[in-house]
Parts: sequence; C-alpha cells; structure tokens
Amino acid sequence: MACVTSAAELKTGEVIRLTLDDLRIGEILAGMGPAIAAHTARQDYSDAEPARGRFRPDAANGSRGLLMPFFWSRPMQDAGRGFNYNARHNRIPRWEMRMKKTKKYLIFVLMAVLPVTVFAQEDDEGPIGFSYATYFYCDSGKAERADEIIKQVDAPIFDKAVRDGQINAWGWLAHHTGGQWRRAQYYTAPTLDALLDAQTAMEEARGDNTEELDAEFGSICRTHEDYIWEQLASGGSSDRGDAGFSVYYDCDESREERADEIFKEVYAPILNKFVEDGKFASWGWSSHWVGGQFRRLQTLTGPDHKSLLAARGELIEAMYESESAAGEVFTSICGSHADYMWNIQLETP
Repeated sequence: MACVTSAAELKTGEVIRLTLDDLRIGEILAGMGPAIAAHTARQDYSDAEPARGRFRPDAANGSRGLLMPFFWSRPMQDAGRGFNYNARHNRIPRWEMRMKKTKKYLIFVLMAVLPVTVFAQEDDEGPIGFSYATYFYCDSGKAERADEIIKQVDAPIFDKAVRDGQINAWGWLAHHTGGQWRRAQYYTAPTLDALLDAQTAMEEARGDNTEELDAEFGSICRTHEDYIWEQLASGGSSDRGDAGFSVYYDCDESREERADEIFKEVYAPILNKFVEDGKFASWGWSSHWVGGQFRRLQTLTGPDHKSLLAARGELIEAMYESESAAGEVFTSICGSHADYMWNIQLETP
C-alpha cells in the first residue's frame, strides 16, 4: 500500500537523513582530525583538498559543526547549548554544562545514533600511566662511581617497590650519545597519585644510613632536571634490550594534541610493524606533565645501538615519506628535538 502526503499536510519543513558508518566520537566532538586529513592526502582522491578545506577550519571546534551541522546547531541551541570540547585531554571528553537538560539531551542523542563500538573505543583511549624521570648532569670521569651507588642504595628500594606494587617498573640509564644529561633514572605507576605516593614511600625507605653515599652521589651528579611524563601510547615487549633511543621534542603547546593524534593514528601502526619484524623491542610516546622545556618524548629500545640506529633510519623514512601530509603537520607542531642514546644499565622488571 502506498502512502502519499501533500506538502500542506506536513507538520515540519525539514526532513533529515542521518547515515553513520563507524563514526568516532572524536569527529563529533572535535571535527576532522589531522590524521584523517593526512590519510586523504595520501590517497588518489580528486576531491581530497576541497574536503580538507571545507571541514578543517582553524577554529578549535568549528569543524564539528561542518561535519554534523544539524547536531551542533538546532538541537544544541534548543537544549540550551553550553558545550566546549577540551582537547587537552581528548581521551576523556570534558564538558562545561549550563543546563542539566543539555547533558541529558546529549546522552540520549548519542546513545540513539552511535554504535556501541564508539563508546568502547573511547573508553580504551585513556592514559597508560605516568613516569617520573630525573635527568642528571654528572662529572663524566666519576659517573661510573655514581652507577655503583645507585646499585647499592637505590636498586634494593626500587626493586622492593615493584614487588610491593607501589610502582610498575624502574630503570637507570647511562649516557651513550647525545646532549649534556649523563644519567637518567625513571619509575612508572598507573596513576599520578600512585606515582607521587611511591616517591614519598621510597624516599622514606632510604633511612639515615645512606646519607654518606647520598652526599657522594651529589658531589658527582650535582644538578638534575625532573620531568613527569604521561604515557599516551606504547607497544612491544617488556624485555626491552640493552639500548635505548629517546627523542625529546619542543612542540607548539597550542597544537601539541594534534601531534598526539597523528602519532597514535598514523605512526603507531608503523612502529608496531617494526616491532613485529623484530627491528625494535619496544616503543613509547609520552606527553609533558611537569618539568622543563620538552613537551613530548618518543622512546625506542632494542638489543644494541647499531641495530637500533639502522631501524630508526628506516622508521624516519616510513614516518616522513615524501609528500606525507601527516609528516608535514607533525613537524610543523613539533619542529625541533634533542636525541639521546642510552645504555640501559638497570631495569626492573
């Protein structure tokens, strides 16, 4: 049976057709990401450039309104629109609500139109953990004595903290090649609170009998820099080998979250393939939480420095291949960096 309705009988002047195909919540909240734009640039799409120009305005949240104009115009206005997407921690969307009914409306609409997998994907994108890293400036001629003190004083305390579940892991690194830092110590924990609690507990565990050795260590490594890193992405085995390569990036703070998005969506699959092929033992990507000038940290580990350097050369070619839009955007955000090669001297587990 056919049903025909005249225009005069219609109750509304708008007809909306909404088609969703694996829509991610990132596009709803922040619009087209740089990784998506980079992907279209790598393909032979004749309309790729107009699409990027149309859906990637400079305004932080303007793109979302172009991708879903109905959702971000009439419904949000009618509900008392008060949504601001905070990209600083875009793994867990944060909202500023002016009216309770706005929040209820949004939840209802999202639950109605989005696949369940959308929410599952977003829940999996939280921070992996946090690391506390101390970078030491030491007397090169006496640095090996500092290593002995760490093994004697710090290693038993840090190993016990791992066994007791206060921290996940810790390590002591010796300078091989790079800048002025001669030694580095780090430990990791699942949350920022756990990281700081562990710092207090391990400091209290030192006791008074270590004062003489602590003073000797301080005479060798007189100054240091502390960083707290938030671990955003990682891959590979816990057996990291004996060689480490760290890249410390200076980034544009107003755009560094886009660099994170590119790294996780474009570069992480490349790095995982290198791990599968045995070229790297592990890799990581971390963001600055507290500390000095560097905003992002990329880490690579392998069995030795020669193989690690060879693999990194291949990695650079893969990450920054010619005419790579992702590479151009990434380098425009994190344009300068400092490289360090480390000998992994102590590590638990």
